[in-house]
Amino acid sequence: PCAGIDWAGDGIVKTIAIATLGGDNVTIANNTAKALQAPNSVVEMYGSIDAVELKGTNIRVENNNITAKAEGAGFVYALNGLGMADVNITNNTIEAYSERYIAGIQIGSDFISGIDGANVLIANNRIIGNSKNLTVLADNEAMAYGIISSTMGGNACKNTTIINNTIDMNATVGYGLELYGTQTTTVKNNTIIMRGIYSIGMGFAHAAGNIIDSNNITTYGDSSLKIQSVVEEIVPANVGIKLQQGSGNSNITNNQILTIDENKKATTINVVGSDDVIIKNNIVDTNVLNGEESIS
Repeated sequence: PCAGIDWAGDGIVKTIAIATLGGDNVTIANNTAKALQAPNSVVEMYGSIDAVELKGTNIRVENNNITAKAEGAGFVYALNGLGMADVNITNNTIEAYSERYIAGIQIGSDFISGIDGANVLIANNRIIGNSKNLTVLADNEAMAYGIISSTMGGNACKNTTIINNTIDMNATVGYGLELYGTQTTTVKNNTIIMRGIYSIGMGFAHAAGNIIDSNNITTYGDSSLKIQSVVEEIVPANVGIKLQQGSGNSNITNNQILTIDENKKATTINVVGSDDVIIKNNIVDTNVLNGEESIS
């Protein structure tokens, strides 16, 4: 089933393929891990499915095929790693599918385990996802995240490195990367392709100290189309890289960005409320503004 989580109880998702909910020195390697909603099973409004859920320290996740899928309005995480420190996630194929919310990889701090996210390497992974409503929901629009960092009541996730990953997502509202509440992050040599109504290649909020270098980002959207409401601090847009709310002390260099918005409201790089940002040696273009004119 795609059942809800008892946050007043154990706080654990009910459908998981592989789980380590604490401990030290964990290796998950060379597995095929699938968490799939059974046909005609229960889908609760806030139901969740995780293929792999991890908490603990000194964790290695490598050379796995990981898939999470729910029909209907489910929250789906292929690899959910809130409360992990000293982690390598490398050389995996990761897939997530739902009609409501998906995340390929989630990292960050966790108030339940008390472990703050720190020293996380995400490298050489292929992340694929699709999240589009097939039926009309009464609340939020379908959303997708290739990689997301969350605080979940804990402290900032520190020292994150995201390199050499390929992210390919289709979603009504999509974020290739969302780094929320992080400190000292390197994002380098990633290829990101996003397709939807609103598509953001990379979004940063409350995330200071970033090196964003040599990434290839392509996003497609059409902001003339209506969507339902979204609960998200980084407001949906069609933009390659967005920094906001104290995401300064950051370098954006040597990236190649193409942003398409059929409604002609695309930008390549957008910086708001973030000081000391260097933007240098990027190749940027949209379907309406070219070069430096596409940066705001």
